[in-house]
Amino acid sequence: MEKGIIAVLILLVIGGFMVVFTNAMVRFQVWSQRVIAGAQYIPSKRTYTMMRIVGVFLIVLAVGVFGLEKNHELNLAHSTFDNYYAFRGCVQLIDRTDTYGDCKLADGSTIKIVLINGSWYLDGDGPGIW
Repeated sequence: MEKGIIAVLILLVIGGFMVVFTNAMVRFQVWSQRVIAGAQYIPSKRTYTMMRIVGVFLIVLAVGVFGLEKNHELNLAHSTFDNYYAFRGCVQLIDRTDTYGDCKLADGSTIKIVLINGSWYLDGDGPGIW
């Protein structure tokens, strides 16, 4: 999970620099072309526009990756009783059957975890229960 967050932050930083500091990014591109290839690179207006478009794409990609990662985390948490037990921060199991379980949280309060349509939820908080 932490590797995914780091990748998202890197994409956000690079995309943000490309959108906000386009001049600096193009100057770096010109410098690298001169140093590495020995070429004289003269950027056009299109270069600046493409730099901003790629930056926006990276930002949208980072937000999408973050959303997919959080969705996967929630799906994994709801998949088994043990995963949901850990996801909710339970410290002690009080009672457990095939369709529900009671556990105690770190603050001393108790919660009931129930099985609804093959996934585990808090009692009264399942899909379609609002």
